[in-house]
Amino acid sequence: MHRALSCWSLFIFMCLWLVQVPIISKICFIGIIATLIDYFLPFLNEIFALPKWNDSAEQLFNDECRLIAETWINVKEFYQLFCSWKYTKTKLYYSTLLTTLMAIAWIGTQIHNLLLLYMATMFIVLYPGLSHYNMIEDFFLAIQRRLRSLFSKHRPMNPPKKTN
Repeated sequence: MHRALSCWSLFIFMCLWLVQVPIISKICFIGIIATLIDYFLPFLNEIFALPKWNDSAEQLFNDECRLIAETWINVKEFYQLFCSWKYTKTKLYYSTLLTTLMAIAWIGTQIHNLLLLYMATMFIVLYPGLSHYNMIEDFFLAIQRRLRSLFSKHRPMNPPKKTN
């Protein structure tokens, strides 16, 4: 399912990139695709009828719902933590916010916006699976280990203490 969604979204983004239409036309194009999906979905459902609902499908559905709920709770907690920094750690809040916005603005000037939109869409779609297999945590732990090794090598030497 995810592979099919990934292939279709790649196809849609490649078509938009090749045509290079204005943003208003892109919005209309997305509306056309949504309308066609809405029209053809009942026909496709009859062709590719899903098997009857059973206990394993129920368990899979519960697991997916739990994963989506956990993801939403994580995003909400991060947002609340970041908003609390405005009053508790003002300098950290503004420096983080300004640095992030400047980095995003710089990336936006260097990389085509449609590619960025595609990558953001793929990350949003794949986030539950990445979170389920702890790939995001592993990625950030690898970055953290790398930064620690870089900074530990270049730590200035402490001057020897004077004894009386």
